[in-house]
Amino acid sequence: MKAKSKAESGKTGPRSGAGKRETQIPTTQPVLSPDEFWGKIAYEAYAKARLWKSAGGGPLPVWDKMRTAIKVGWMKSAREVIRRFQEALMNDGYETEGTQGTDGDGRGRG
Repeated sequence: MKAKSKAESGKTGPRSGAGKRETQIPTTQPVLSPDEFWGKIAYEAYAKARLWKSAGGGPLPVWDKMRTAIKVGWMKSAREVIRRFQEALMNDGYETEGTQGTDGDGRGRG
């Protein structure tokens, strides 16, 4: 009978006798582009806030089941939020175009 290798036996780490740890990267999730990563986060935050229900009352789809055109919209929206956030950080404040002179809600101060 052939002896199992350490990888086959599932033994890894300092007690396996190898003297060094083996790192295994899970492969169940696909690697997303930065745009898709942030777009998915934005969409899922929206879906959670809506209790995963559409305006018509039907269920919202999970990211992987959405049409590409819808995903692209979420990715562009997320990219714009990030751009404005970075701009605000560089300008030492959160007042950006469209919110100047307001409290950020479109109403004037005072």
